[in-house]
Amino acid sequence: MLALRGRAEKQLARPVTHAVIAVDEADAAAIAAAAVATGIIVLGVIPRADAAALAGGAAGEEAAVLGAAMRAEDLAPKTE
Repeated sequence: MLALRGRAEKQLARPVTHAVIAVDEADAAAIAAAAVATGIIVLGVIPRADAAALAGGAAGEEAAVLGAAMRAEDLAPKTE
């Protein structure tokens, strides 16, 4: 999970403190616990299919990632 956090921070060019995680339901609890262990505040855990639907037409694994990112932006605390 630390590697994923590092990758996200590199891509976003800023610290990652909050996340929405798109997972297969069987993995949800373990992945959420791993995220919390790395210091990430988990705003939500959603099924991959639901996350992909949020992306509105994007394809494949990228759709789930994009959908989760969109949901995270909606839920993340706003900073000025």
